[in-house]
Amino acid sequence: MKYLRKIKCMMLIIAIIIPMMIVFSSFITNVKADTYIDVENYGDNQWHWGVDVGDNIIFEIEFAISDPNTGDLIQQFKDIMILNITSIENISKIVDGFNLVFSQVNSTELYYNSSLDALEPIHSNSQMIAEFALNSSHPQEYFYMVEEIPIPILLPLNSSNNIEWANMTNILNDTMYSYMAEGNFSRFDTFGFNSSDDSFWFRNSTHGYYLNVSYYYNSNNIQNGTIKEAKGSILTPFGDSDKQLVLNFTVLRVFDYNITDEVVWGVDVGETFIYDFAEKRFDETHNETYDDPNNRFAGEIKIVVSKFNETTFWLGGNGFGDNNDTIPMVFQGVYADVYFWNFTENDFVLEMNNRLMGAANNFYPVIINEDPQFIIPISATQEDFEYMFNPNIIKTRGMPYDDMSIVWGSTIHFEMWNSTGHEMVEVNINSTNGIFMNYLMSNYWDFTYFELKNMTYIDWAVDIGDYFYFKEFSGYEDREVRITILGYGYYFDNLSYFFNEHLDVLLPAGQPELQFFSVVMGNVEHWDRDMERWVPEYDPVGYGGRTTGPPPPLKPRPIAAANKYWAIAPPMLSEGPPLLLPNGTTGYDTEFQNLFDLMGFMFDEIQYGIDWVHLRNTTVDTYMQYNFSATTGMTTLINGWTYRYDDYFGYFSWDFFSAYLETSVDLVPTLNTINLTSLFVSDISITAEIRVSAPGAEFIYALNAINPVFEPLPMGEDLVYLDLKITNHSLLIGNITLDITIPSYIDLSTEYLYFWVWNMGGTDHWNGAPRGFYDSVAYYGAYSLRFEIPMEGPLMVLLAISYGTEPPVYPPEDFILTSDAGNPDADGNFVLSWTDAAAESYSVYVSNTYITDASDLLIPLASNITGLTYTITDLPNGTYYFVVVAHNSAGNSLSNTLEVTVGTGEEIPGYNLLIVLLAFVSISAIIIKKRRKL
Repeated sequence: MKYLRKIKCMMLIIAIIIPMMIVFSSFITNVKADTYIDVENYGDNQWHWGVDVGDNIIFEIEFAISDPNTGDLIQQFKDIMILNITSIENISKIVDGFNLVFSQVNSTELYYNSSLDALEPIHSNSQMIAEFALNSSHPQEYFYMVEEIPIPILLPLNSSNNIEWANMTNILNDTMYSYMAEGNFSRFDTFGFNSSDDSFWFRNSTHGYYLNVSYYYNSNNIQNGTIKEAKGSILTPFGDSDKQLVLNFTVLRVFDYNITDEVVWGVDVGETFIYDFAEKRFDETHNETYDDPNNRFAGEIKIVVSKFNETTFWLGGNGFGDNNDTIPMVFQGVYADVYFWNFTENDFVLEMNNRLMGAANNFYPVIINEDPQFIIPISATQEDFEYMFNPNIIKTRGMPYDDMSIVWGSTIHFEMWNSTGHEMVEVNINSTNGIFMNYLMSNYWDFTYFELKNMTYIDWAVDIGDYFYFKEFSGYEDREVRITILGYGYYFDNLSYFFNEHLDVLLPAGQPELQFFSVVMGNVEHWDRDMERWVPEYDPVGYGGRTTGPPPPLKPRPIAAANKYWAIAPPMLSEGPPLLLPNGTTGYDTEFQNLFDLMGFMFDEIQYGIDWVHLRNTTVDTYMQYNFSATTGMTTLINGWTYRYDDYFGYFSWDFFSAYLETSVDLVPTLNTINLTSLFVSDISITAEIRVSAPGAEFIYALNAINPVFEPLPMGEDLVYLDLKITNHSLLIGNITLDITIPSYIDLSTEYLYFWVWNMGGTDHWNGAPRGFYDSVAYYGAYSLRFEIPMEGPLMVLLAISYGTEPPVYPPEDFILTSDAGNPDADGNFVLSWTDAAAESYSVYVSNTYITDASDLLIPLASNITGLTYTITDLPNGTYYFVVVAHNSAGNSLSNTLEVTVGTGEEIPGYNLLIVLLAFVSISAIIIKKRRKL
């Protein structure tokens, strides 16, 4: 850059004009004259210029500046110069004490203003392009000089309209190039001319510097002595120091300032291109989706070519100055209307009209611009790119790169990078139409990636507004989930980084590391049993601890993500289980199997079917089952174990999880007869009869053949699992009746049916139906039965039916707890007694607070009691609450809560603390026990 800042100061103003002023002590008198040159004391006094005021001289130029010692390129550029002859004047100068009259040709440099479709001056001042004097009686008999460009742009003609080649070559050598050599310019030791092709040449035989210049003279159409073509390599001084640079140049005379007539585009107005894109900006500190390299949401843009237009740009770095010095240049631009995918509108929304998508001219295939472009002309060549992005040049034009490479073929692969930093650009271009296939720009802070849409054309079999239900079990926790489709978005990830960082495996062969995914976004709601309503998930950002003000914003959640490589996007599993696959997916598709093949470190057996995958670890006897609908892509069942790291306990463990799709039916007044259907249960038919008083209630159910929880049924072979829920249960006007037809392979004359309910009373176990329920079941024929589910309270229940040859075991019956304690009891010694509950054993619990259900139980005072009494001794003063729990294989039953006061009822200091500590220890023990059971 320091070179470039000085080059402008260096160029021929210093090299030429200052030496001239040293040679001449002069004053100037401007005298307006015509094209004839004031020639004195010379045989031919009809010398003249072959141009007139108002004429334009147009030529294309190419300059390259390099270090003469290293040969390193410092700057190179191309341009078109339009010189408008503004005046031809006689200039009087006192040279060596004598007056000498010069004929001076002045011009103004013009440029094409595309907005006005007119030529306009670049600068207000003019420049001298030729200065000539001829006087044989003057000590300085002849003189020729130019300004700015180190070659004569036009030569004077004699009265016969001829160029006197021998004379002019001597004049140029004795004056112009000799004076320039005094200023540290190239010194030529040989020179000559060739009148047959109207040219002259100058040489430095020692260093190889040269000039070759030809003119229009013998041409049929042009005989005015103006430049035709020039090539040269000259040594020129550098600024005001002794340093020199090598200037290589070509000049070609043209007669049209159109520099876009060779540009050919491979696109037409109306053509449409869609890109997936992801961006990260250093100042987007509040955009959490961009803050991590393995967690980026993305977008999509649509580009519709709208017009082609000639546009004048002011370019920096395309001249002898630095990037702050701009010059005008015309480019032919491809413009497009740009649409961004709008998640809320679920459509492309116009964001920009006529945005520049590509620009080129005969010199440059692209324009260096801050914003990415997406189209190059198909007329561009590899040489164009190598010239424009020469490694020595890009680092001097304000770009943070120092090297580049390009591979030219049906796909053009172009890269620039910084060998000592993080900056890089990588582009792949379709050479047939010039369209960018992808564009990557990355540095330490920013990241931009565009890819012509090809991997996210995914067909989802859901529409906005659709909703569906899932039941999820995780360990001892379960929840009802309702998902409403909000729209479609996009997701981006560096999968190489993700696989290495999180899975410690390699990306499957043949896949690109940068991948986009089509995402289905949904609003996720959980059923709140206490409030009896659906509660949406909220965005937790800024919400912690907030108790006042408006509710936080809803948090849409990705419920499915896929591309052409993955039916289930691996990074998105952190957002939740896969609930939806692309329409048309089968279990035999590579993009489906890719994900499950990654689980080989957990499972040593993997089997695939048309709409399922089953994984098993034969060492620890764990499994994972995944089923989906081959028609809609909807997940229907996830059931099994995963091996994962437990952040709480700090080790890997097998954790159980299940989820299954549920069916919802809007209930209408009064009787609703519903035939329950399932993909997994085909040999059992179940019909439900439900009566409601008014609209507004839903019946949500699921039929499964696989146990959805981690605990097996206590007895029998599994037959069916039925999950039922009624929303707005207050509208029920009677019990729910279920009619069931069982398979014919079950012989009820020799086998029994067993009925179970999960988590009855908060026990986290399967509880057998009581004797009274069995007595209420009505059997019809050999394989049909009917029973009712009471309508009492909120209805949300998981039922199971199994069968076997042993008679059913009933849960312990209701029983009464009493004691012989006084009121109050004097010494804390008394006996607890209870009635027979037909149980296998009993446990005694005590608390300093009232016990309402099983969830309030702490650690038992005693367990595995087979009798009907338990003795309490030496209980300190205080008030205590006792409960006895009866146990058998069919379930548990709680007694009533018995309150006992000892002494005055005033507690001994620290005793309640002891109970609290016991409670804490018992809860911890229960949690640990439960986790170890997994």
